Amino acid sequence: GRLVSVAMDSLAAYWRTRHALRILGRHWVRHFYANLANMSRCRLNLAPGLRIGKIPVVVGAGPSLDEGFDFVVSHRSRLSVWASDTALGALLQRGIEPDIVCALETQAWNHLDFHDSHKGRFTLLADMTCYPPTLQHAEAGVELFTSLFARLDFLDRVQGAGLAFRPIPPLGSVGLAAVHLALELSSLPVLLLGLDFAYSPGKTHARGSSVHRWQLSTAERTNPLPGWQAVMRRPRTLAPGASGRPVPTDTVLTGYASLLRNYRNQPGASGRIYVLGGGGLNLGFPVLSRKAAAELVSDTPMEGSPEVLFGGDAAPGATAATAATESGIPGAAARAAERFLVKELENLQSVIDAWDAYALGSGRRERVRDSLKMLDHVYCDFPDTPPLPRDDDSFLVRAVTRCRELGRYISRLIEN
Repeated sequence: GRLVSVAMDSLAAYWRTRHALRILGRHWVRHFYANLANMSRCRLNLAPGLRIGKIPVVVGAGPSLDEGFDFVVSHRSRLSVWASDTALGALLQRGIEPDIVCALETQAWNHLDFHDSHKGRFTLLADMTCYPPTLQHAEAGVELFTSLFARLDFLDRVQGAGLAFRPIPPLGSVGLAAVHLALELSSLPVLLLGLDFAYSPGKTHARGSSVHRWQLSTAERTNPLPGWQAVMRRPRTLAPGASGRPVPTDTVLTGYASLLRNYRNQPGASGRIYVLGGGGLNLGFPVLSRKAAAELVSDTPMEGSPEVLFGGDAAPGATAATAATESGIPGAAARAAERFLVKELENLQSVIDAWDAYALGSGRRERVRDSLKMLDHVYCDFPDTPPLPRDDDSFLVRAVTRCRELGRYISRLIEN
């Protein structure tokens, strides 16, 4: 039974990633390029060895978050508050400035999550595929990571160009990404708050979150709960909740919850994750009452400097931005990114030239195919079933068309 369950989870994760790649892969590639081009305009902190000295509490925007704000306020001095981007508004509305905000979304509505953030003092952990203007929202700086959304030579070339962004698995959920990074960047226990992967009737997110505020601003007599109909169209189910009672959820959320449950048995994560409060799905981690959570926070000694630091050699009390700026890493990374973009433009142009020669009868199809080999990101979102028909002219036409589009896009990025 256990083996079948693991196999089914792996298969579901594969198809979930493949579906997301088909829908969003084009945006991921374009925004990866755009964020490379933006590196010279952001206060980037790319020093290795980010250290978290306080217990991370990863805050999602689930409905149960409404019951957990008092705990965060009461123990704020001993917690490192990690907010998913969707939960940022809910925290700020209650006067809680997070230390770290994690951003993953590649679509434009991610901007709504940062409404009224006023360039807060939080550090932004941003995926390289996230919506590019998101990088402008962090006053304390940006630490970039990249979801390995596909096995691509493109991502290997990025690493080889001296742009060693922290890699994480393709998790799909910003809350899961925050948990993964909190486990990697700290050896302390990790508390989960508002990561429900479930909803209550008529309510999908906590009060004050970007989704909840959007619902309030667009509600009308004939549509009192905007967005709720879309949720109801998903395949729904009841699943065991952390409180012991069944809670309403859907297949998308249960898929994310299944990925999070897998951390129970992973090296370095086992025994370190706790759920604060009893809202949401049963994730298989210990559920702490407020009293037990308070004891855990009080009894766990902070490690090293209580500040959030970039780079293990930074002096105690230094800010993230100061530590990175003194190391000179942002400038070096920006120059490496610029060289990488120029080289990418040359690679794309070589495919276009090979195709133009083939179309005029003076070149060979094999040359086009060979030029495309290392540019697998160009067609990573194509719906073709593997193995890809690389010797088919119709496939090459689509790939070359995408090369032209990306070439024009990168040219605009370099010019601006």
